[in-house]
Amino acid sequence: MVDFRLFQMNLSGLDNKKHDEAISLIRLISTLSIIACHVFQFWSNDLCAWFNVGVQLFFIISGYLYGLKDNIQTVFFLKKTFKKVLVPYWLFLTFAICYLASFTEWESALNIKSVGLAYLGAGTIRGMRHLWFVSYILFCYLLVPYLHALVSYCRGKSLKYAVVRYLFVFVLINVLGFSFSSFFLPDRISAFVLAFFIPDIQKRLSVKANKSFALTCVAIGLFAWCARYHFRYNYSGSYVQIAGLFDRYSMILAAFSFFFVIKLLYTKKRWQRFYMISDKLSYPVYLVHGLFIFGPVSMLTMTSSVAFNLLLLMCVVLLLAITLELLSNKIIYYKTCFLKKSSKG
Repeated sequence: MVDFRLFQMNLSGLDNKKHDEAISLIRLISTLSIIACHVFQFWSNDLCAWFNVGVQLFFIISGYLYGLKDNIQTVFFLKKTFKKVLVPYWLFLTFAICYLASFTEWESALNIKSVGLAYLGAGTIRGMRHLWFVSYILFCYLLVPYLHALVSYCRGKSLKYAVVRYLFVFVLINVLGFSFSSFFLPDRISAFVLAFFIPDIQKRLSVKANKSFALTCVAIGLFAWCARYHFRYNYSGSYVQIAGLFDRYSMILAAFSFFFVIKLLYTKKRWQRFYMISDKLSYPVYLVHGLFIFGPVSMLTMTSSVAFNLLLLMCVVLLLAITLELLSNKIIYYKTCFLKKSSKG
């Protein structure tokens, strides 16, 4: 029998007493934005581009939260974060493969190579292309000890000195990323890295300077957002060929703009219990939703009613996400207990 107390495990890694509802709200909106983007993509509706900022927000949230940590023990950190990401991922992947294998026309997508690469996080399977996020976020976690060491080194230096070093790391990641773009696209990793440096910069600034910094980021992001759609709808020919590179980075700037808007405006604690639950479910929901949009049985085509189909999609995704969360916590909990008993024995 599943112990629902395991649902109280805090996957965000934050102390509940220090729970930041603004971050939780951003995470919730980014999750809904990703689902909306994929729904409109399924309908071949260009509105999907207007919601294509959710994943960037996820990277920003993760980078920002880990940038807040004062002490990171590399081995413990990597074991904890990899386990947090991979246990639900592997559980869902196993379920999804069994599910897809029951449809004859989808068996061709389940060859040994594609399945093996999916388990290693080095590839995705038809119907679950959105799971590229897993390998990217794990790579970002590998960078955290080095980023933390850099921030610690720069703390005794001037703000100008620190910013120059942070920008150098940003440029280096992008140069290497574009040199080896067959493995990772650097814009997504850049969002995580830039967000990681933000807490250190904010700690060095006065309250007034912090607000000016945030408003400047908001203004730049809004300008980039508007420019993106100007390029998209006012140029003939291939939009990707004309402004594809700007498109990627404009979405990061727009995501930072949205991030700072919520951080500036959301100050009161209102829905802590609700947000703690939504925080825990955001990753399982992300894992699950694509299969029931792009999979062999799309919830969006079940009936002639768009509203009912959307409601059905959300119910199925939430049900499976909660189950995935409970099972993942159960596995992690009992594995931890087993390892403790083994070490004592």
